[in-house]
Amino acid sequence: MASIIDPTKPTSGSALTSDVRSNFGNAKTEIESSLRLHKDAATAAGTYNTLTASYAPSPTLADKIRVLLKVPDLDSASGGTGNTAESTLSIGGGSAKTIKRQDGSAIVDGQIKKGMYLDLVYDGTNWIWLDSVSSVVAEDIKIITLKALYPTQSIYITANPAHNTAGNVATFFGFGTWAAHGEGRILVGVGNNGTNTYAFGAGTGTTGGNDNVTLTTENMAPHRHQTAGDDANEQSIDTRPTATTFMSVTGDDGDNSRGSYHLARSSLGEPDINRTSTTMDNDGGSFTQTPVDNRSAFQVVYMWRRTA
Repeated sequence: MASIIDPTKPTSGSALTSDVRSNFGNAKTEIESSLRLHKDAATAAGTYNTLTASYAPSPTLADKIRVLLKVPDLDSASGGTGNTAESTLSIGGGSAKTIKRQDGSAIVDGQIKKGMYLDLVYDGTNWIWLDSVSSVVAEDIKIITLKALYPTQSIYITANPAHNTAGNVATFFGFGTWAAHGEGRILVGVGNNGTNTYAFGAGTGTTGGNDNVTLTTENMAPHRHQTAGDDANEQSIDTRPTATTFMSVTGDDGDNSRGSYHLARSSLGEPDINRTSTTMDNDGGSFTQTPVDNRSAFQVVYMWRRTA
């Protein structure tokens, strides 16, 4: 800014009081302007959204006027930390003017916080925050950071319902091509868990496991079936196999004499104990088998993999 002090006044040999006073006045204005940017920084009041300040003497709001403003702790007045909308500044009780970033874009929520110094210049319409980060720079920083966190083949997991499509995720990040990952599946880490070794396949990863499992005879643990006799006499049939016996039948002949019959594994006949026979099927052939739900307890989220 060029000085408005006129070094040609007063003229030599004919000093006029008006010339002297005019130059002193100009010097005072420039000194006050300089002090506002250094020693005489005002401490803001109000809230983070509606800042107020007073300077002595109070400057006239005019194009290119510049002020330095200290932001104190206004959390209690604002109900939180930082601005929650565009902030305004009123000087000396004058009209509140919106604070913009240096590229003229709106400041974002939380950008003005306690302990900051704001270097502001009035452009005739708004206060321009000279040392603010422009929207373009802020966006560049965001994208650079996110790209470092989510390089190609990274997986983004979220419960945000707005991120339900690949397009929405790309819009949110501002970069990349995204594809749904592991639909209906859980994630398993690469390596050996002591029982199985899991390796990563080309591009998509190795898959395995089943939602439902139908048990076979080989899956069945040894167990016992018992049936009641066909009269008052007691009878039990034990189908739990042993090393030499496939089936054991224990009966009571009515006179409290108890006998046991064993069907050897090598025999194809059945013990004849003069009782009504009961057929039991151990391979699922006589009934409809229902697959067993093999899944652990789960909670559904969105999973997206960056492919480019």
